[in-house]
Amino acid sequence: MFLNHFIGGIIEIPAVVILFFLMKFSRRYTYALTEIVAGIALVILPFIPKAYLSTVGVTLATIGKFGVIGTWAMSFVYTSEIFPTPLRSTALGICYISVALGSAAAPFISDLAKYTGFKPLPLLVMSGIAAFAGLMAFLLPETKGKPLPNNIQDSTALMGKSTSI
Repeated sequence: MFLNHFIGGIIEIPAVVILFFLMKFSRRYTYALTEIVAGIALVILPFIPKAYLSTVGVTLATIGKFGVIGTWAMSFVYTSEIFPTPLRSTALGICYISVALGSAAAPFISDLAKYTGFKPLPLLVMSGIAAFAGLMAFLLPETKGKPLPNNIQDSTALMGKSTSI
């Protein structure tokens, strides 16, 4: 009865340990990979036949949770490395406000199944957003081994853009 909760909680330990080692290679690809893994695993989940939900379903949900935990842990590091020092705390605050807005929208997204009659729709919407965010992460700069940006010019140089206004 509580095995799913136990697995969901225990998966956080290897997720963070593996994330620690993956961050040594790349910040951008690690962030994108964890987001895409979560999105793909959870997109597949609603289409698993009921006969296989106890094995394949739990496995996919665990993989999805692994990706979500990796993304959440990685977001603290990566977000802090992208923004310049004078804007860092404000930018982080705005990012985490968007997380809170997503959390506030989750019950309404969950109600989509009730109004449309398509039970997998809420999971497809949420996992689709995660997969899309993972793909968009490839547009972000690589920050591993680079100094933290101290001003907006450093930040735009990190993005590889011209600093002229």
